[in-house]
Order: sequence, then structure tokens, then C-alpha cells
Amino acid sequence: MTEPEVIEMVNLYASNSMGSFSLWVSFTFAYLTVAYLVGSKLSMIQLYIISSLYVLAGGAFAFAVVTYTESFSALNSAYPEFSPTDLWRFPWTLASSLILAGGMVASLFFMWDIRHKEVE
Repeated sequence: MTEPEVIEMVNLYASNSMGSFSLWVSFTFAYLTVAYLVGSKLSMIQLYIISSLYVLAGGAFAFAVVTYTESFSALNSAYPEFSPTDLWRFPWTLASSLILAGGMVASLFFMWDIRHKEVE
């Protein structure tokens, strides 16, 4: 693969990863908004539906981010001579996995906390 082709593939992986991450952030903040505004008023079935949709949709975009990040890392490993900086060799797949999984668990905990607050 030539250098321009590698640069183009890196750009595609990075763009797709960032786009998927943006959608994940949108789903997460929508879920947090629902949790904060009406979380304590939701019936159990409504809670399960909202939380399931969040986990499925957010999980799909989180999976896309991890997949594109892994492809980015594989490309950098295959063509290290085209990596302009050591920052490209950072373990981005692990970092993005931890951030996305942690964000989803924290969001679900936030909903649980909103629903289990005692009225003072």
C-alpha cells in the first residue's frame, strides 16, 4: 500500500470512529436527560424499554467506535513507517473501550440512583 493510500485509510477509520463516537455521546446525553427529568416517574416497563433502547443503540455505536479504532491500530502496525507520531501507537482500542463501557455503566447507575433517591 502506498503512503497516500495509508493516509486515506487512516482518515476513513478516524472519521468513522469520531462519527460513531458523536452518535454514542448523543444517545448517552439523551438517556441522561430522560433519567434526570422523568426517571423517577417512569413505570418499570417504560424503564426497561428506555434502558434497553439505550444499551442496544449506544452499544451498537460503541462497537463501531471500537471496531474502527482497532482497524486504525492494525493499519498503523502494518505500516509503521507512515506513522508521523508515537501518539498513533497509543492503545486507542483499550482506551475507547474503557471510556465507552464506563460511560454506559455510569449512565445506567445514574438512572438507578435517580429512581432510588429517598424523598427528604
